Amino acid sequence: MCNRIQKIAKQDGFFIILVFISFLFHLAMKPGGDDIGRISAYSTMSYKDVLIDTWNFLERQPRYFTYLIVGTLCHLKYGFWIWRVTDCIIIFIILKSISYLFVKNKDLNLLVGILIGMYPFSEMMTAGAISTTVGYTWVLSSLLLALVYLKKANCEKLRWYEILLFTLATIYATEQEQICITLFIIFTVWTIFSFYKKNWYSFALCCVAELLTLCNAFILFYVAFVGGRSNEIIYYPDFGSLSFIDKLEMAFSSTLDRVLFTNSIMLLLTGFILFIIWQRTKSKIYTFLGVVPFTVCFIGSTKPFLFENIHNAINTTISDTVKYGTIHINNYYNISSYFQLFILCMTGGLILLSLFLIGNNLKESLFSVAFIVLGLMTRMMLMFTVNIFASSTRTYLFLWFSIICTTVYIVDNNYVEIIYPYINRRKNLSTFIQIALPVLAVCALINNMLACI
Repeated sequence: MCNRIQKIAKQDGFFIILVFISFLFHLAMKPGGDDIGRISAYSTMSYKDVLIDTWNFLERQPRYFTYLIVGTLCHLKYGFWIWRVTDCIIIFIILKSISYLFVKNKDLNLLVGILIGMYPFSEMMTAGAISTTVGYTWVLSSLLLALVYLKKANCEKLRWYEILLFTLATIYATEQEQICITLFIIFTVWTIFSFYKKNWYSFALCCVAELLTLCNAFILFYVAFVGGRSNEIIYYPDFGSLSFIDKLEMAFSSTLDRVLFTNSIMLLLTGFILFIIWQRTKSKIYTFLGVVPFTVCFIGSTKPFLFENIHNAINTTISDTVKYGTIHINNYYNISSYFQLFILCMTGGLILLSLFLIGNNLKESLFSVAFIVLGLMTRMMLMFTVNIFASSTRTYLFLWFSIICTTVYIVDNNYVEIIYPYINRRKNLSTFIQIALPVLAVCALINNMLACI
């Protein structure tokens, strides 16, 4: 038993510390937003009435698992305490899943901890702690868990309870619009790959997952087609008057503005890209490809005195409000707005090109770009709905974590050949990293959790 505890502490000790810190902050979190109204109403109802009310609500919001869980937690006397514990377990599942999927050298679990600690968890409070996390963070954990079992099925047969968990995770994840289409693409590619490799067990599992995803996609499409969520137009009355180009530009500019200029996660990704390019080649042209995105992210996300005017010239500052995008009726003839849009397009394009170039082979290059593109797609698809404005910043969650996974993936693939030899040649740097990275991860998590209370 002692040996087992030591093994767990060695493998997951750092993740357990982060989750424990998260739990301490969860103790200070209070119901807010939609949670207050739900708790006030559901706590005085019988559970049967709660289920009836939830069923009626599902006619225009077909997230059956999500609202069943939310309704149950808001009905129970100690529901918020159950949420506190469960949400911390969800964070642990996310940490472990990303480590399993993208990390071969477990020393890089420190990087996983830092990146997840840097995620702005306050975005998961925008509609109330329970309502938002159950519909977003918990869905993310289901997505990752489904991919974990899919990866495991490539090597061995799953146990019966693993198949059950895979099925439930797939159903739960695909009832969320942003994830449904994304998982459909992933499952399609995986199905083709399994068929090509003649891995019939994995192929059968993928076919089942595809069927479940298509069922949920049909339900989501049907509700949208009959106007089940048409009442949400009150949040954005002008939405119907926007052209397709207006909606496309609004979604694109608000998305890139937020990921490039409001958090250091993208700065860290572009920093690693620049470092890998610099170590691999002495060509100034290739180095330039890494320097430009890193510089733009650095200047756009900080406000040093010397760069304040440049910061204001490239940062659109629309990622929170979203409405109307960078180009609108008030600045249609203002060339500076088009310059900002050009900077966003150029930076995004150079990041994708750099990711493709630093891959050790075509497979790695395509995977790196695909992670970012799929994450971007989860946000861009909202251009067709009022949710791009009404759902606030929580809709960026899946894009943030696609960037986190991409960062971990490229570092892991270049760790043995480039990063570790560079660090190993500098003993002082190695010691500093071993001390500084855990401290940095803890500080990043505390900083973002403080914004939640």
